[in-house]
Amino acid sequence: MKKVLFFIFLFLLITVAVAIHKPVLHKLVKIDENVNISRTEISTMHVEWNTWHSNLVNELMIRAKSAPDKQPIGTLNYIEFDVDSNQNIVNIKIYSEPEVYSKLAKKHFSPIVRNLDGADVLKFPTGTERKLVHFKAVLKKDKKTEFSSPDDFSDYETVKFKR
Repeated sequence: MKKVLFFIFLFLLITVAVAIHKPVLHKLVKIDENVNISRTEISTMHVEWNTWHSNLVNELMIRAKSAPDKQPIGTLNYIEFDVDSNQNIVNIKIYSEPEVYSKLAKKHFSPIVRNLDGADVLKFPTGTERKLVHFKAVLKKDKKTEFSSPDDFSDYETVKFKR
């Protein structure tokens, strides 16, 4: 009987203590009614640009069909330009190594690059935040044609967004 009374007394004591301190605890938790505290998670997404670069190189190769006829085997043709998010090409640079063949390369590749302006192959990957991308390709005059693969590039973009 003493044990039962002791537990009832202890229960009542705890109940009274919690009742007395409850408003104090409530005031400590409630900092400001005007502050809206919400939990926002930040997630990341990885955009792979490798396929974009590879497809663009392959499209250039298909449209060019071959390097200028007067260039010797082994000539390297460098094609550089910027692409904006509206599929516009700007800042075109075309040159060759050996440099003697740069004029031929410009004459051959310039119209091909200009005709790519607005093409579907320039459409940026879904989810990107990039507004401008620098593109660079090196096309080597050779007896056999080897197309590009996404493994030839290493261009990844990490995009953070709130959920």
